[in-house]
Amino acid sequence: MVSSDPLAVAVIGAGMAGLGCARRLQQAGVMVRVFDKGRHPGGRVASRDTAAGSCDHGAQFFTGRTDAFVNLMRSSGAAAAPWALPTKPEPCWVGAPSMRDFARSLAHGLEVHNGLTLTGLQRRDDGWQLRLRDHNDVTSTASGFAAVLLTVPAPQLASLLPAAATLDGSDVRYAPSWTVMLAPDGPPPPVPAGQRLEDGGPLGWVADEQSKPQRAGHPRYIVQASAAWSAAHIESTADAVMAQIGTAMRQMWAVPFRALSAHRWRYALATHCADGPQWDDHLRLGCAGDGFAAARVESAWGSGVALADIALVHLGRAGAGG
Repeated sequence: MVSSDPLAVAVIGAGMAGLGCARRLQQAGVMVRVFDKGRHPGGRVASRDTAAGSCDHGAQFFTGRTDAFVNLMRSSGAAAAPWALPTKPEPCWVGAPSMRDFARSLAHGLEVHNGLTLTGLQRRDDGWQLRLRDHNDVTSTASGFAAVLLTVPAPQLASLLPAAATLDGSDVRYAPSWTVMLAPDGPPPPVPAGQRLEDGGPLGWVADEQSKPQRAGHPRYIVQASAAWSAAHIESTADAVMAQIGTAMRQMWAVPFRALSAHRWRYALATHCADGPQWDDHLRLGCAGDGFAAARVESAWGSGVALADIALVHLGRAGAGG
């Protein structure tokens, strides 16, 4: 896989930062290829199919505090819809009919290679070469990139960067989260549309998935365990986590629940962020993401766009595109 365009750029990660970065580069006329280890674009803006219907098991909603992001959500191609969330004073949005669909709409028109993990970088005469591994442990390379822009969680940067790189995400900190998807065994309880719990127990956030727009299927609920509980149980098995969360939900709502699925997010919420995206002009490497902005979907997107704008200046494409 070789690029012949001298201004081809590789974006690593197809979460919100990576998609924002790639779209901005493409608008400026740069050949951009996105590589992501997941099966679908979106990163933590994600959904999972269960026996009861689709469940948003990552980011639960996003807000729009800038005109640019609000306009993006309201654009004809974006699969997003408002979600009336009584506990939030500002307007909230979700993907429709799922978060996965929102991510797919943002990835439309981009060259995204899913299922490929970056394992190494090498600078050669013709530009950067990427070493990649797929889900079957088959390795490959992609070459000829003028720049590489990394939007992976900051703790993963150290193992990828060459020794001469000046990029540093060591100050970025994340809280983990176990997410459990449940269905009631009996009449649906009055679980709120979405509510954060601060009782010190395992339940950090609960949400009625069907309260979101365009959600078909059976009653089902999302539970995100508290950060402290998730950290204490980060190496537990999914079965053990589902059992404990199910018990806590039954104690709260006096209704038995059956577990549908669980997911462990090691880097769920950025708790300490670096001050903006980083760029190494000598190597033409950059990094961005929520860990270089703030712990919000919109902030991750904006960080990726900001990194793209920095790269465009140094690639001689400043002012191009929209």
